[in-house]
Amino acid sequence: MKSLLFLASWLVLSLNIAFAQDSATELYQAAKSHAAAGELEAALDALEQAAASGFRGLPRLRADSEFDALRENDRFARVLLSVRRNVFPCEEGAHYGDFDFWVGNWDVFSSDGNKAGTNRITTVENGCVLQELWTGASGITGRSLNFYDPNKDKWRQHWVSPTGTLIDIEGGLVDGSMVLAGSIFYTGTGQEANFRGTWTLLDDGRVRQFFEQHDADGDAWNPWFEGFYVRAED
Repeated sequence: MKSLLFLASWLVLSLNIAFAQDSATELYQAAKSHAAAGELEAALDALEQAAASGFRGLPRLRADSEFDALRENDRFARVLLSVRRNVFPCEEGAHYGDFDFWVGNWDVFSSDGNKAGTNRITTVENGCVLQELWTGASGITGRSLNFYDPNKDKWRQHWVSPTGTLIDIEGGLVDGSMVLAGSIFYTGTGQEANFRGTWTLLDDGRVRQFFEQHDADGDAWNPWFEGFYVRAED
């Protein structure tokens, strides 16, 4: 039954998307006709409506010669930006930049001042994902994908390392800090525990990362890792 409901929902969503794109494409074709006839204001009106309807044909908009007379027009430039947002919504959308303070090349130090490792956080997939590549002082590596999920209105992190440690946490900004909570799973032992992490941009430009794991027996949160990120020299 659940499979049938999912399939029905998927079909409805697909039809809605297809209908919206058909409407947007019709408006785009109308804009081309107006532009070819020299009706430039009407062409811009139709282009704006197409963009508002979700038109995603960015390469066509850039290449179609019918719009050559509009290339320097401010309204046309805004249409280009709108269509680009339709194609790449993460570049400027709300919340996608919430975790940007963590982006960079970092040397990471423990609270006692010893170097714990290095971390490289990059923005990939046109702003939709922050990719983490960690190398510990011992040589152990790990990586995570961090992304804003608009369907859940939450940031999410999925971490995996060669030791089989899996972290799955989610959340968002709380008083300027990124706070994510969920679970950690140790493949080698089969142990699973509640887990949470907090990232805070400090006044001196460093980032404090603090992980805690829940001890179910003692009903207490215990520190798991505390690191202070210092930007590495390029």
